[in-house]
Amino acid sequence: MLNVTYEEAIDYLSQAEDLSKNGCVTYNMKIIIYYHQALMFAETNNYNDSIFKSKQAIQFIVDHQSLQLLDDLQLLLGDSYKEIGKLNLALEHTQTALTIAKLKNNVALLPYIERTLLQIEEQMTSK
Repeated sequence: MLNVTYEEAIDYLSQAEDLSKNGCVTYNMKIIIYYHQALMFAETNNYNDSIFKSKQAIQFIVDHQSLQLLDDLQLLLGDSYKEIGKLNLALEHTQTALTIAKLKNNVALLPYIERTLLQIEEQMTSK
């Protein structure tokens, strides 16, 4: 297993994204690349880039009429918006994640969505 830093992972994923633009990877792999780019940016507290990559991934998913990772990406958007204090957007995206996860029966994601909703509610009531 590779032992790389977040910054190195972001670089590898950027290289993978460049390859994907040449048609060298499958549709499913492109979604995974976009998702992991957004995730790595969030892990490094670079929430603006995480939001940007999440929205790119969502647009790609919508263009291909899929639900793959859509609930995860909506939750990632909700978490990122929560971290930068945009609580209304955080709530909107997290509720969308909840709806999609329920439609997909993605029970593994539900506890994470519920936790984020509680965190958003706590932040909203503490203001």
